[in-house]
Amino acid sequence: MKTVEHDVTSGEAVKETMMREFGRVATPAIIIGRRVFWGFEVNRRDIAELLGVDPGESEEELGQR
Repeated sequence: MKTVEHDVTSGEAVKETMMREFGRVATPAIIIGRRVFWGFEVNRRDIAELLGVDPGESEEELGQR
């Protein structure tokens, strides 16, 4: 799976793209396929399901895969 990170503080281009494609600028915005999640913790289970991971796994545990 490809991961791309964009810094909304790096300039106007990222903000303009977010507004055009998603109608708002907010972080974190997590995009998986065609789904957009605004915020991580409140969407943790859905994000984990889409990524095929246990929502309780830590970053360290995921890195050991």
